[in-house]
This record gives sequence, C-alpha cells and structure tokens, in this order.
Amino acid sequence: MSDLLIVVATLTAKPGLEDAVRLALVSLIEPTRAEADCVQYDLHESRETPGVFVFYEKWTSKEALDQHLN
Repeated sequence: MSDLLIVVATLTAKPGLEDAVRLALVSLIEPTRAEADCVQYDLHESRETPGVFVFYEKWTSKEALDQHLN
C-alpha cells in the first residue's frame, strides 16, 4: 500500500474568466511537476461545463504538500 498523499482540487472560473483561469492553471503545471516531492500533478477540465477544473495530485507526504502550498 502506498503512503502517498492524494489531493483532488476542484476550481470553478467565474463566467467570462474561463480562458484566463485556464492559462493561469496551466502555467502552474511545469514548475509544480519539477518539485522534488511531486509524484503526479494533472489538470483536467470538464467537457460538460467549461471553466470547471480539477487538479489530481500525488505528493510523497503532507509535509511535501505543505511546502508546495507555501
């Protein structure tokens, strides 16, 4: 069994800001994946409701996630 910390984060853009939010979120992917304790960091967007985004993340520990958030 894995001791990885899994995070599923859902964000919803305000109407009219979907493109701006998408660009901002996409810009986070590369630097976050480069963090030593990031195992997985994937962004998804709803096909049914554009502007609803979900990050699926795996971290080596809660401390690693805390460090990322700081």
